[in-house]
Amino acid sequence: MARVQKKMNVVEERALEVDRVEKKAQVILIEVGLEVGSLKEVLKQLEEKLEATKAKVGKVEVEVVKLPWKAMESFQASKEFMDEKAEFIVESYMVGIWECRAKIVGHYPKLDLFFSSNNDDDDVQLNLLSDATLEEY
Repeated sequence: MARVQKKMNVVEERALEVDRVEKKAQVILIEVGLEVGSLKEVLKQLEEKLEATKAKVGKVEVEVVKLPWKAMESFQASKEFMDEKAEFIVESYMVGIWECRAKIVGHYPKLDLFFSSNNDDDDVQLNLLSDATLEEY
């Protein structure tokens, strides 16, 4: 009987040990559960920040895309652009005049369509032709 009593004491001690281990495991599970909960909350906050950042990046991308157009519109409204445009128009007009004169001279080589030789560059005169002069050629 003493043996049985000893074995029962050993079994009771082991049962108490199992209870202690089980309680420790439960405490650890509770702690892990709390940690998981707080990590989920942190994850949720980070995802919200990520979405907000993505929205900001999207807005910035739109602005970056619009920036060259805004710069172009600003330049087109500037005096510098108007001056360049006027200069180009004058140059194009003068090229057209000279090309037209070259074609006419090609058809009528004796016809004097160019400026008279005058020393004053500011006062340029054209040789105007009458219908009678054109009929000669």
